[in-house]
Amino acid sequence: MYVWDETEGGRGSQDVASCVAKHLKENAGTHHQVILYCDSCTGQNRNIKMALTLLRFVQDPRVAVKTMDLKCMVSGHSFLPNDAEFGVIESASKK
Repeated sequence: MYVWDETEGGRGSQDVASCVAKHLKENAGTHHQVILYCDSCTGQNRNIKMALTLLRFVQDPRVAVKTMDLKCMVSGHSFLPNDAEFGVIESASKK
């Protein structure tokens, strides 16, 4: 999980795509297949900026990744493990 406050960056599609790209560069360079799960938030995950960021990563000759699966959850019918972590952070910030 990556966390930053709003003085360091926003919550938009470019911010999230940059964060994902950094994580992939640091952790997925030797893998041939990467599977990403995201919620259906078009402002952050399910948009053209994220798709182009992932496409660029797959086309980079310096990395081994050849297949990238972006799996978007169905709005209102999904629960990702990190959702509980966001709840803990939100609760702590209200104190």
